Amino acid sequence: MAAQRALGMPAVPRRIGLVSATEGAGRADVIEVLRRSAHAFEVVEARAAMSGPTAPAQVARALSGLCAQGVEVIVLARAAAPGATWSRSTRRSSRGRWRRALSRC
Repeated sequence: MAAQRALGMPAVPRRIGLVSATEGAGRADVIEVLRRSAHAFEVVEARAAMSGPTAPAQVARALSGLCAQGVEVIVLARAAAPGATWSRSTRRSSRGRWRRALSRC
């Protein structure tokens, strides 16, 4: 969290990165909220599995790709069934991979 605060966030981002599964419910929700916004911006999308054993690596690659495209903020959109969670070891592994990916932004 401290690293996130240190980066700061623009008041009105113009380029928004969106990481989601193809045709995921999380993606649809985010797109709908952005569509209703009064602000004009570009959404740059990157696809990644949001569950399963390949998800952490795919999300890390998506984050790196979005950073390389110069987005100002990144939204991770993952809709989950009630009670669905990632295991503790998957969460721990994911955070490390994602921090490394974002450190290059």
